[in-house]
Amino acid sequence: MSILFRIDSIKKEKNTFFICGWAVSKNGARVSIDIDNARLLYTIDWIKRQDVQRNICVDFEYPFDEGFVIKINKPKSREIELIFSDNENSLKRRIIFNFSFLDGLNKKLKISTSILKKVGNIFIEFSRYFSKTLLFLRFYGLKKTYQKVIVKINNYFKGDLENWFKRNYPSNKELNFQREYCFEKKILISIVVPVYQTSPSLLSDMLDSVINQTYKHWELCIVDGGNSPDTKKILDSYSKNDSRINVEYLTENKGIAGNSNAAIAMATGDYVGLLDHDDTLMPNCLFECVKSIHEHEYKVDFLYTDEYSTFANNGKIRTVHCKPDFSPDTLISCNYICHFLLVKTKLLQSIGGFRTGFDGSQDHDLVLRLSTVAKNIVHIPKVLYNWKTVNSSLSNQNIDKCIASSIKAIEDHLKDLHLTGNVIAPIGKFSRYKVNYDILQKSLVSIIIPNKDHIQDLKKCVNSILKQSTYQNFEIIIVENNSTEKKIFTYYEELKNNSQIRIVTHKQKGFNFSAICNDGASMAKGEYLLFLNNDTEVITPNWIEELLMYAQREDVGVVGCKLFYPDNTIQHAGVVIGAGGVAGVVIPHIDYRNDFVCNYSAVTGACVIVKKTLFETVGGFDETLFKVAYNDIDLCLKIRALGKLVVYTPFAQLYHYESKSRGIDSVNDARFRQEMQDFVSKWIPEGYQDPYYNPNLSLEHNDFRLKE
Repeated sequence: MSILFRIDSIKKEKNTFFICGWAVSKNGARVSIDIDNARLLYTIDWIKRQDVQRNICVDFEYPFDEGFVIKINKPKSREIELIFSDNENSLKRRIIFNFSFLDGLNKKLKISTSILKKVGNIFIEFSRYFSKTLLFLRFYGLKKTYQKVIVKINNYFKGDLENWFKRNYPSNKELNFQREYCFEKKILISIVVPVYQTSPSLLSDMLDSVINQTYKHWELCIVDGGNSPDTKKILDSYSKNDSRINVEYLTENKGIAGNSNAAIAMATGDYVGLLDHDDTLMPNCLFECVKSIHEHEYKVDFLYTDEYSTFANNGKIRTVHCKPDFSPDTLISCNYICHFLLVKTKLLQSIGGFRTGFDGSQDHDLVLRLSTVAKNIVHIPKVLYNWKTVNSSLSNQNIDKCIASSIKAIEDHLKDLHLTGNVIAPIGKFSRYKVNYDILQKSLVSIIIPNKDHIQDLKKCVNSILKQSTYQNFEIIIVENNSTEKKIFTYYEELKNNSQIRIVTHKQKGFNFSAICNDGASMAKGEYLLFLNNDTEVITPNWIEELLMYAQREDVGVVGCKLFYPDNTIQHAGVVIGAGGVAGVVIPHIDYRNDFVCNYSAVTGACVIVKKTLFETVGGFDETLFKVAYNDIDLCLKIRALGKLVVYTPFAQLYHYESKSRGIDSVNDARFRQEMQDFVSKWIPEGYQDPYYNPNLSLEHNDFRLKE
């Protein structure tokens, strides 16, 4: 059988169903889809699917669009059959609609929205694997399919971290290659370890992990501030057997910062690596670090790697921490860099190493200070460090002290950056911090709202701005776009009585969202442009302040907010380039990941603020290539190309009643497909990786899950 296909999702909007998926033919012929039900009104649109080309069409060529979106209006039957055909074969796939049943069940049993959503997510997840299982069965037979299903089921209920880790652990062949590899330049790595009353087994594991490194040009600088006989016995034994291990015994404990600095003083290497006494390095850790230094022509100031954490008592994996490339706002919000950290020795010495008085958050303070002076910060997206969770650690014993230390470190960092504001630790968010930057000037903010008809949406939006907003120096510019309903013009006349509101007319025929927004921007009087969809509603009264406090910074170009669907589920918490093959909203499945300020490559234009000067510098929204779709992402990337940051803040929150204004773009016309292809051609070259999204994470899902 030559046809391969998959149903990705079935969505419902009012009385219309959208079936999304892909289909290709291994013989290179175009696949067609028919529905075996003459009573149905439906359309089928084909779209480009880069992910299918990349992952499915590996051994054969398929020159046609792979993805499809089937739009079915008011289906009278709860069952349909899709017929996939090429010039040799045809396949049937039965689809069953149970939405009306679920809706009725929800009303009768009064099931909460959140519970219904969870049930729906489980249904969608298993539906996705079911279609993949059928495809696997067709090509590999019953035995192999059974084995694969058992593995998947075990992974689903037990967690897939262990298996993911095994798949990504370097093979013996790789490790042997690294042991024999000769770099152009010998770089000495000084690994510093402050030791204090360490468990003998954990201490031995740490020492063994260094000795077993495939890169051998290192020295281990250990300072013991605990004076434990068991610790001394182990350290003496290891140092006697390996001349690269140097140990100094302190007469008094100087605290974690003082002990670490004493170890740094022993270092003679080109770079200093920071290793905790109860953690371990992966065997390829130093090799990968030195390799990266060579690739960057020895200009690396400091680098960091991904890591995983395990329970010290049983070795089970808790989490795999796949980090973004350097993200300054993320670093202020939390010390996401953490381990493994390798710093140029001269740079570390120039800032004085660790500072006393920051115990518990001394590493956060160190990285913040390094980030202000470093010119070349490198991230290695490989899991090279094992952070072991020990209940007796300082961070678990003295949480209040850690929080106070981090707040002080961030406050000092802001002074170094010549920024003013106060730092708080949001309640219940230990190790997460928020900066309330001072609003330097009460600048005029121009809120630009495109609109065509939709009087109820617009009323809700405007009323929420006027009633909720605590920041009052704003103007609202409603860009009228070819409305036909008389009542909207009556409403416009009412709005004209408010001196903060202006109605301007976009006279161009047809729908060009970029041109509409550009028209509004050209008539704006404000220093800042806040583009807002007409189907949004303000939740947080200080939403403008939360956006403006970042937009006013010289290093920031675009700021976006947290958007919710009407049922209070998250609709937007940042955009990743490459997600779904093009660009997509990401919503972390771990709640805390969308609850702090961080950097992304882009944010959605449903609510976004930008300096007017920057907007004009990049030529505003692209009216030629991106009339409907991807214009907001394109704007973010153009401004990022100027060296500016894109910031997502969860502290400005709005409802977004998405798709009420225009429906789902992907099924409206062929223009969307063309704009998608233009976006990929412009911004996503072969091998592109979004710097704010780790390559170990899946681009096929929007929830930060690990790549399979």
